[in-house]
Amino acid sequence: MEDIVVRGIKPLVQQHSRDAAFYWQQINIGRFSPLVTSQKRHHFRRQLNAHIDGLRAAGQEGWDAAFKNYSRWKTESEAFICWLLALEQDEPSHIRMLHNIAQSNRPNVVNEQGKSTNSTEEHL
Repeated sequence: MEDIVVRGIKPLVQQHSRDAAFYWQQINIGRFSPLVTSQKRHHFRRQLNAHIDGLRAAGQEGWDAAFKNYSRWKTESEAFICWLLALEQDEPSHIRMLHNIAQSNRPNVVNEQGKSTNSTEEHL
């Protein structure tokens, strides 16, 4: 019996990646908003889970789409999606790639904090 290989539809997988990041961001930001009701939060969680399931089902293509977005935008939401997939798949190369991006972004955060502290001191 022959195994059937199912390939993901690339635009659909990319949309799952973008939408997963979007819904994670809505959940993260919405927790501070009195305008986001419990029904909306529940809807956002269901949508987030559905898009993450789509990325999981796509396997390597799902990882590639999520990592491409994280490499480009480097936001918390893309980081969350990538780390979730990498840790669930227990793939050392994916974890190493994410660690490298996190390390390369680290000096920029420290430098920006130093600049804001120095500019504050100048005004005092």
